[in-house]
Amino acid sequence: MDIEFVPRNESGGVYSDKVNVSVISGGLPDVITVDGPNISVYAANNIIQPLSNLSEEEKSIYLP
Repeated sequence: MDIEFVPRNESGGVYSDKVNVSVISGGLPDVITVDGPNISVYAANNIIQPLSNLSEEEKSIYLP
């Protein structure tokens, strides 16, 4: 398992750019932090999904 922590700075620029590149390349990580206008755009385009929609089996993979 590869884990990479990308901290957000005050403007969030580098982080948002990295997330957007991952979206375009199809390599979005399992867990990201999004806020503001990005979350509604990602949700509307089925890029992200609420954890509440996961089955118990799916949750067991990601959550202890």
